[in-house]
Amino acid sequence: MFTTLATLVTRRPWTVIAMVAMAALLSLAGARHLHFVSDFDSSLPNRSPLSEQIHAIQDAFESRNTLAFLIKDGTPAARVAAACTLSQGLTR
Repeated sequence: MFTTLATLVTRRPWTVIAMVAMAALLSLAGARHLHFVSDFDSSLPNRSPLSEQIHAIQDAFESRNTLAFLIKDGTPAARVAAACTLSQGLTR
């Protein structure tokens, strides 16, 4: 494979340059459709229970940065207890 590529580059350098330029242009043409969102809260509905909790946490800590923990395993009661303990610790 590398031998074929080296042969192509040495025998037809302008063809290779044109192909690389075309691939770069196609990549850049697709990049203009990308949209970067740095504020994930803006993608949530304003009146959802999750966004209300996020805004309450942000108001309590006076920060737009939000940290989320995923609690898994154990019984549902143990997960709720762990979430409540974690929430109370963060509130303090």
